[in-house]
Amino acid sequence: MTSDMLASPARTAIRRKNVSAPVKYLLDNDLLTKPVINYGGGYDSESSRALEADHYDPYIYDYNNVQSFSNTWETGYCGYVLNVIAEPTVRKNTVGILETITRTAFIAVRSDKIDGNDYGDGVVTQRNTFQKSYTADEFMHEFAEFGPVLVHKTGFYLLFKIGQ
Repeated sequence: MTSDMLASPARTAIRRKNVSAPVKYLLDNDLLTKPVINYGGGYDSESSRALEADHYDPYIYDYNNVQSFSNTWETGYCGYVLNVIAEPTVRKNTVGILETITRTAFIAVRSDKIDGNDYGDGVVTQRNTFQKSYTADEFMHEFAEFGPVLVHKTGFYLLFKIGQ
């Protein structure tokens, strides 16, 4: 199987009624400076509203629909996006974009066990989507060039900060 045979990462997007746990943590700890972009937010307009953020997802919206990235944001949030990208180079490019368009970015990744068949450095789920679970050390190693700092850790997710 090749990555082009996998279902689109957009298929993993969740329509939430409440904000995700990492967004709640960021809000509760007053870690965001406006303006904010919710990068790769899927259909999660609830988190975008709570973050008072611009909302953009390259798998759901046209790449050219993000104001051509001519804007820069003080803070970026990228929640559970890297977990669903099968190609490590695309994951790095995603973090690179965040580093370019924001002063500070917070990246949440899943850290729980994900069921599926082994594929690359993750698994293919029953829905034919790619998922990767991270440990803190794996994340720090994969994205070392961006200088990630672990901000918060639970049994379900890790929250990292890059930038200032």
